Amino acid sequence: MQSRFKLSSPASSSPQSSRLLVSPLATPYETNRNKRPPKRPLQDENQPPLGPFNTPPPPKRLKKSSSYTLPSPSPLTAWPSPTPLFPTQPAAFLFPTPSSSASSTLPSPLTGYPTPHFPTQPSPAASNAYRRRNLNSSEKLEIVLDTISSVGWTFTHFLHYLFQNPKEIHWSAQHLQVAGRFLRGENVYTVGHILELWEKHPDGRLMGDLEKVGQMYSLAVPYIEIKAVRPVLSSFAVQKCLEKLVSEAKTAVKPDSGLQATAKQGYSAKLEWQAVGLSTIESVQQTLQKHMPVAFHLLQVMTGDLKTSKTSDTRHPGILVCISNTSFIYTRLLPLSLGLLAFAYSAPVDLMAYCSRIGVMPAYTTISTSLERLAKDQAVTIAEHGCDPSKVGFLVFDNVQNYLRAQDQRIGSTNKMTIGLAATYCELNNVNPKALDLTDKQSRILDNHRAKLTTDQLLLFIDMKHLNKVFTLHWLCTLVNYIPQLSRYKSQVTMLFTTHTKKLCIPEGATPVHPLSSSGKSETVTTELKEAMHDFLSQIGQKAGDHQNRLLMVGGDGLSFQRLLEIKRYLQFHTENLESLAIIEPVLAVWHTEWTDVSRIFEAHWDSRISSDPSSLGHSASLIGRPCPPNLKKVDYYPSIDLMYLVLETRMIDCWHLPKLEELENIACTLHGAYSTTCGIYNALQDTTLDTPWSLSVPLGTECVVNQPNQTSLLVEEVTSSEQAASNDRHSKGDRVLSNSITFIQDALFSHEISYAVAEGDAGRVYEIMKARSTHSKYCTYLLEVITRLELESSQELVDAILQTTLVNMTGLPGACTAADVMQEYFNRLLEAIVEKKGINYGDHLARNVISPNLAHFACIKLNLRSGTGLAPRSGKHTVPNENPETRILLEAYRKYELHKRWPGCVYKETNHDQFSLGIVKLQSGWLQKWISSTTGDSNLLSRSVSGAVSNSAADDADDDDGVEDAEEECTQTFGLSEVINGELIIETFPSETLLGLYDEYTDEY
Repeated sequence: MQSRFKLSSPASSSPQSSRLLVSPLATPYETNRNKRPPKRPLQDENQPPLGPFNTPPPPKRLKKSSSYTLPSPSPLTAWPSPTPLFPTQPAAFLFPTPSSSASSTLPSPLTGYPTPHFPTQPSPAASNAYRRRNLNSSEKLEIVLDTISSVGWTFTHFLHYLFQNPKEIHWSAQHLQVAGRFLRGENVYTVGHILELWEKHPDGRLMGDLEKVGQMYSLAVPYIEIKAVRPVLSSFAVQKCLEKLVSEAKTAVKPDSGLQATAKQGYSAKLEWQAVGLSTIESVQQTLQKHMPVAFHLLQVMTGDLKTSKTSDTRHPGILVCISNTSFIYTRLLPLSLGLLAFAYSAPVDLMAYCSRIGVMPAYTTISTSLERLAKDQAVTIAEHGCDPSKVGFLVFDNVQNYLRAQDQRIGSTNKMTIGLAATYCELNNVNPKALDLTDKQSRILDNHRAKLTTDQLLLFIDMKHLNKVFTLHWLCTLVNYIPQLSRYKSQVTMLFTTHTKKLCIPEGATPVHPLSSSGKSETVTTELKEAMHDFLSQIGQKAGDHQNRLLMVGGDGLSFQRLLEIKRYLQFHTENLESLAIIEPVLAVWHTEWTDVSRIFEAHWDSRISSDPSSLGHSASLIGRPCPPNLKKVDYYPSIDLMYLVLETRMIDCWHLPKLEELENIACTLHGAYSTTCGIYNALQDTTLDTPWSLSVPLGTECVVNQPNQTSLLVEEVTSSEQAASNDRHSKGDRVLSNSITFIQDALFSHEISYAVAEGDAGRVYEIMKARSTHSKYCTYLLEVITRLELESSQELVDAILQTTLVNMTGLPGACTAADVMQEYFNRLLEAIVEKKGINYGDHLARNVISPNLAHFACIKLNLRSGTGLAPRSGKHTVPNENPETRILLEAYRKYELHKRWPGCVYKETNHDQFSLGIVKLQSGWLQKWISSTTGDSNLLSRSVSGAVSNSAADDADDDDGVEDAEEECTQTFGLSEVINGELIIETFPSETLLGLYDEYTDEY
C-alpha cells in the first residue's frame, strides 16, 4: 500500500517548489488557487495555541539532526489528508527522513521507526496551510488514529504508554503537559466525561452475553482481568468501594476511634457512664461520619435517612445508619448502651439473647460483667471522695423489702419477706470541712445545755417574724395565681420569696449522687444495723485504722433516726470513734416528717365524708367527689396534699375582697393575721359581736343557720354534746366553724410552705417549719432531738452543713429540688422492683455488686438514651384535669355557708383542732422534763465516768400517753414529685406501672 502523501526530495526542495501534493480527499476549494480562503475559524479549545506544530523541544538524550527538513506546504493544500491505516512509511510531515546520518536518531523499540523530532516553531508555509484548512472532528480523529497506527501501536498501546507511571517510562515535556492536564481535570473533557461515554457507548452493550453479565459489579473477579468496558467499570467501582469500606472499618474499630467501649482492664477504650447518655447517638454519628464517611453516606442513601429531616416525627436522621454500622463492624459503645438500657428495664433474658444473636446488643453475661466492673470503678471514685479531707459528703439510707413468692412450694422453698438496707452517698459542695469538727461537737454535748431546755426557749427558737412574712407572701402568691388579671405580678411575688424570705439554700446545680452496694441486714436488729453501718462506711473509705476523724451526716426516716441514736448510746463505751460510730451525725429526713404531719392534719380536720360542717376537710372533699383516705393515720401523701392544697387555696381566695393593686401586700398581711394565725383561731372563739382589731378584718355574716345533721351521724352528735358541755374555751357567741377553718388554713399553709421551700431548695425555710410542727408522739420526740442537737450542741457552720444534707437536686434545674429521703425512696423502688423480678436477696452478689451501685445511672440512661434518639416525651403521669370546676364548686359552697365570716354561736362539732397549742400545754405539763431525763441519763456515760444505764421508760411512757399508732407502719404509697414552675407549686403523681420511668418523664419537661 502506498502512502497518500508524497514528500519531495530534500535536495530539490525550495520555498517555491516544495509543496504537498493535492490530497485525493481535498475539497474543491483546495484545488481552486484563484479563490481566497475563508477566514480562519475560532481556535479549537483542545488545540495548542500555535497550531499542530507547536511542540516542546525533544528530549536531551536525542541529538537533533540538522538534515531533517520539513517541506513547505503547497499553496493548493491547507492540511494533508489522512494516511492509510497501515502506511508503508511514516508521514513525511510528521516523521521526516534523515538525509545523511541515520545514526542520529534512536529507533522505536516496537516498530524500528526512528523517534521523530519536531521543530520548535512551525514554518510560515505550514501555518498558512493550517489557516486555509478547517478540519472537522472526524478528520482530526482519522489523522490521530493513522498516526498511532503508523508507529505500529494499537489504541490500547497508546493509552497504556500515555498514562504509564513516569518512573517506568520517560515522560517528555509535551507528554507531561498533555497527560497531566487530562489527569488533573484541566481540559474541557475530563475523566468523568470519558467514563460516561464508555458507559453509554453502544459497542459496550453486553447483548445477552451471560459471562459478561455475570462480571457486572463483580467482587470475585479482579477488574483488571475483565475485558468488556461495562463490567470493568462496575467491578472497578465496587472493588474500590470495598477497599475503602474495609479501610474505614479498620480505622473505626481502633480503640482510639471513640466507638469502642469495654469494662475490661488494660484496654484504652474504657467504658464509662459518661459515654452512655443523651449524646451517645450524636457522638457515634459524628465519629462514623469522621472515620467512615463513605459507608455512612451509602447507608444513609439505602435507609432513606438523607430524606429524613431533623424535625421529623418518625425517626431521628442517622439512627439506622449508626445501628447498622456499629452492628456490621461490631463496635461496642452503641450495642452496649442498648444492652444497659434493656437491663435497666429488666428486659427478659430471652429477648436479650435474641438481640445478642442478631448483633444488636452484647450477651447478657457481657452486660452483667460490664455493670459489675462499672460498679467497681464507681466504688473507687466514692472511696477517694470519702477519704479526701477537702471534700464533704453525706449518707442517706432506708430499709427495703419485698415479698418473694416461691415458684415451687417444696422444702426449703417458701414464700418469705426479703429485707435489706440501701444507701446513697451524696457529694456536698460549698461546705467547709472544719465545720464537721468532732471534738467541737463532743465538747458542746458535754456542756449539757439540753438539761436546762424549757418550753419558752423552744418557742424562741421559732423565727415568727420570718413565718409571718412568708405566709403573707403565700397569700399574695395564691391571689396572683388564681386571678388572671393579676398574673403579671407572678414574677414580682416570686422575687419577693427569693429576696425577703430566703434562709439557706443548697448549692446550685445537680447534686452528685452515688448509690452504694445494698445490704441484706435489717435495721430493726441492733447488731445487723451496726454491721450495715460499718459496711456503708467502708464503701466510702472509712475503715478501721484509716478514717477521717470528723462528723459524717447520715439521714433517714424516723425509725432510722431513732435506731441510730440508740446504737450510738449502746456503743458509747468504745474508745475508737469509728467503732463507736461517734463520727455519725443522725439527720431526720424531711419528707417522712412532713408525711406524718399531713396525716395528722387529715386526721384532725377530716371529720367524715358525710359531715355537714363546711369547715371540715371531708365536707369539701365530698363536694368535688374526692375519695376518703383508707387510713387517716397514714394517708397517701401526694394525692392527699393535692386535695389539701386545693381546699387551702380556694379558702384563701374566698377571704380576698377585690383589693386595690397597690394595697395587695398590706391586705395579704391583714388576711394572714385574721385567717392563718393562732391568734385568729382563738379570736374566732371569743365574742365575735364585739368590735376588735380582728373583727374589723373579718366581715359579719348573716344569721347562723346550722344544717341538720345526717341521720347516720346522730351518735356522733350525742358525743359532741357532752364535749360541748365540758368545753370552756369558746364563748357562747364564738364561731367554732370559723375557728376550725382558720386552724386548717394555718396547718395547710405550714405544709404548703414546706413543700414550696423543698422545691426551691431552701433548707433554712424547711427547718423553720419543722421547728413549729408535728404533735405526733414519735416525731415530736425526733424533732425535739433534732432541734436540741442543732440549736444547743452544734456550731452554726455545722448547722448549715447538716441542713444542706436534707435536700438534693437530681436535675440541676431551679425549682426542681426534692428531699433526700424521696430520692432514696425512688432508688428503693427501683431496687425492690428488680430484686423482686430476679427473685434474689438484697445481700446477694447480683443485687449488691451489679444492681444497687448503678441505680442512679439506670434512672438517667432511660431518659438520656430516649431523648438522644429524638423520641417525644412519653408521659407516665396521670392527666391533670382542669381544676377550675372544683374551685368554683368549693367557692360557691364557702360563700353559701359564709365560711369565712363571723357567725356568732355557730358550732357543728365542739372539737379544738389547734394541736400546736395543745402540744405546748403538753410540754409544759412535764413531758419535756421526762424527755430531758431520758436523753441525758444514759448519754456520755464514759465521759462522765458513770456506770450503768438508764432505761427509756419515761420516753416510752410519754409515747404511750398519746395513744397514736406508729406512722412507720407499711402501706403502699403513690409516688409523686413537687416542683415550682413560674412561682406556682405543682404536684405531680405517678401510677405504679410507670415507676421505673419516673425521673425520665419528670426531667423531660425541661
